Amino acid sequence: MTQRKRYNVVPHGADWQVKRGGRVLSDHHLKTAAVHEGVRAARADQDSQLLIRRRNGTIQDNRTYGHDPFPPRG
Repeated sequence: MTQRKRYNVVPHGADWQVKRGGRVLSDHHLKTAAVHEGVRAARADQDSQLLIRRRNGTIQDNRTYGHDPFPPRG
């Protein structure tokens, strides 16, 4: 089984960054712009996961694109 590619929206000083594998993909002044770019990148690179973090570093949201081997119960 292949592992999903993980994208992160993280705080960086007063700004926000979109990262993959520790590499910065883009910088943004607004969190909404960073989330939008993170969603675009994760959707284009299917079987991926987007983690959106708060200023304090905790996870705010977790989004999966493509096949999810562990779908939520419901």
